[in-house]
Amino acid sequence: MMKTKILVIILLSIFAILAISSMRQNSATCDEIAHHIPVGYVLLTKWDFKMDTSQPPLPRYIVALPLKLFMNINMPDDKAIWRVSDRSIFGRDFFYKYNNDQVRMVFFARMAVVFIGILCGLLLFIWSKSLWGYRSALFSLFLYALSPDMLAHSGLATTDMVATFFIFLSLFQLKRRKSALGIKHLTVRDMAQLIIQ
Repeated sequence: MMKTKILVIILLSIFAILAISSMRQNSATCDEIAHHIPVGYVLLTKWDFKMDTSQPPLPRYIVALPLKLFMNINMPDDKAIWRVSDRSIFGRDFFYKYNNDQVRMVFFARMAVVFIGILCGLLLFIWSKSLWGYRSALFSLFLYALSPDMLAHSGLATTDMVATFFIFLSLFQLKRRKSALGIKHLTVRDMAQLIIQ
């Protein structure tokens, strides 16, 4: 049991090291600069949901949370500045006009997604262990920790990895509920959630 915990920690550490080292070498993407980070910061600090309604706010809150907690971000109070129709203009100004530490801002935002990627790997291990045992769970986690897709998306401050984690978590909870109650006790909401996902 202790050996398995150590192996899980090692595999998740390898995942984190690979994700962080690759993200440090990549410049910010247009989605990060124009959409996810600045929009998330406005949603988190100003609670202005009219700025962008194209995606659910939770992934953007997660991306912006480290900026709120660990950095002193300058943000104008005038809504007209961030409610421009072309969000890329505000994104550029957010990073280069109002603030002057864009490298750290992108790094902290990306770290939140790396953390979500670690949680996703841990959830994969837990679910695999419940289905097939420790060895299969370790093998699943090994494949996850070295997956180029998971590493690439965990190194970007976008909504992809956050959505993946929460969809995976909801399916895991649905499976647990189905196992505990049996298929005939699932509610209509549970069935709809299963079909949608």
